[in-house]
Amino acid sequence: MKFEELYNLLNNNKNIELLPSEDISGEFDRVLKFYALDKYYEIEWWINLCYLHIDGVQVLFHRCNIDGCWPNYYKNNLNFYYNNDKIAVLPIEEYIK
Repeated sequence: MKFEELYNLLNNNKNIELLPSEDISGEFDRVLKFYALDKYYEIEWWINLCYLHIDGVQVLFHRCNIDGCWPNYYKNNLNFYYNNDKIAVLPIEEYIK
């Protein structure tokens, strides 16, 4: 997944609060920090692999997408894939109660 694709996926979703980069050196910052449903996450991007960081847990993935097709109690999810296998589902939007 290209960095621009990942950045746009997170930045263009109203349920994800992408935080501004803290890099002041002018170099490329490969860590995207964001909130979803009031929980903090980080994604570390590399050209061939990415890491989702959740409270000290690291999940390796190749690509991700957003959809509402996972059978859980959430309207939309951020889905993570390693090769073609879905390996993690991060809820980003709840149904209105």
